[in-house]
Amino acid sequence: MPYISQESRDDLDPLIDKLRIEIQFSPGADGAMSYVIAELMKPYAQGNFSDMAKGVGVLESSKLEFYRMVVAPYEEIKRLERGDVY
Repeated sequence: MPYISQESRDDLDPLIDKLRIEIQFSPGADGAMSYVIAELMKPYAQGNFSDMAKGVGVLESSKLEFYRMVVAPYEEIKRLERGDVY
């Protein structure tokens, strides 16, 4: 769940902003983003199966929340503009 306290956001946001700027202007930005995610996930890969399962849960939850909050509203706008498929 990405909905952490404002205090935690305030601590993390400057680091994330710097990283975001570095990635978005780099050649192969998609690869760079994938690399950063893989590096951030390393602690979950060092433990036992339970730790690895938690890592998969973090990724899956993040993916679903991105879809719910970003992709689905965009698709709804396009559906209304262009007509329903189903």
